[in-house]
Amino acid sequence: MSPIVKSRVAKTLGWFGYGLGTTAAIVYACRNSYRISNISPWLILPGLLGFAFGTKVVDYNSNFPLKVLMYTGMCGVMAVNMLPLI
Repeated sequence: MSPIVKSRVAKTLGWFGYGLGTTAAIVYACRNSYRISNISPWLILPGLLGFAFGTKVVDYNSNFPLKVLMYTGMCGVMAVNMLPLI
């Protein structure tokens, strides 16, 4: 494979693994919180859309810490969304 393809695959798998690990860690940390698991989906949706849009807009070459913060926030909102399943 060309170096460009290897670089893109490595970045994609890195972000995917980080997302899975972060979401799992937040679900594990909040699994016994009754208060967090009863958040309305109508409050979760704007947060999820905001973090997803922020993740898409921010470039990781010029502002990497903000990109990670936005992606972590999106993973956190998804974790809160999954909590009622636990």
